[in-house]
Amino acid sequence: MPNQEQRNSGKGRDLLGSDIERFFEYFAKLRKDLDDIDVPHGLLFKCLSCFSMLDTLSRCVGDTKENRKRFLNLIKNFCDWKDGERISVPHLVRYLQIHPSQEFEDLRVFGNQKIDAWKPGNILTIVDDIEVDEVRKRWPRGYDKSEIEDLQHWNLLWQMRNSLVHEIRFRGRGHQGLATGDAPVYHSQTALEPTDDPTETWELVYPFAFLAKLLNTALTNLRAYCERNTLNPYNYYRFGTYWLDELNDVM
Repeated sequence: MPNQEQRNSGKGRDLLGSDIERFFEYFAKLRKDLDDIDVPHGLLFKCLSCFSMLDTLSRCVGDTKENRKRFLNLIKNFCDWKDGERISVPHLVRYLQIHPSQEFEDLRVFGNQKIDAWKPGNILTIVDDIEVDEVRKRWPRGYDKSEIEDLQHWNLLWQMRNSLVHEIRFRGRGHQGLATGDAPVYHSQTALEPTDDPTETWELVYPFAFLAKLLNTALTNLRAYCERNTLNPYNYYRFGTYWLDELNDVM
């Protein structure tokens, strides 16, 4: 691995360029290999692999040990996903159902009007969700505004990541097969409660094609970032014989 002095020389820059190329071509090949997975539960494995690679790439641009901060930094700044800041309407409506304070009435009416306009049977994209500023301006004073972030798609993507990584399951009750494009969608679903009264829900789906698109964009943007800033991606990982990282440190 070239040191800083070597990087300032022509030879050092050549080595750095080779490392950057090797690093990103390795992940580009892994990403492409996902398309060839054709086994039972293959979609589950493909989505899980996307999150694993996104987690790994986040170390290149994250100077914190907290996984969530690193992951969200990558998604927000390197994946070109502007709609990630939107507020999920069904999640907002449900949040306001379990927080019945009258101070949320204006926001509750606003949220209910939005979801009442959604027609069951349709497939909706998250473009139909709410801009975050629309919620912020209606959020009552004295209440923690950080809870707004929990309702944004950036955080919901993190929650899906956690379900796949830690529990090997998709979040919610959405059907992956109903998402035919590369954008997150909602579909309506009728469930029967113990009372036998039908309950209509809107289920959120982040399809594999969407996760693959995030990963492809991250690879492109991260590579350009490393080249532009002369950053060697290998510097942010530890390698060696020993499984305890500290035992591989240079004495």
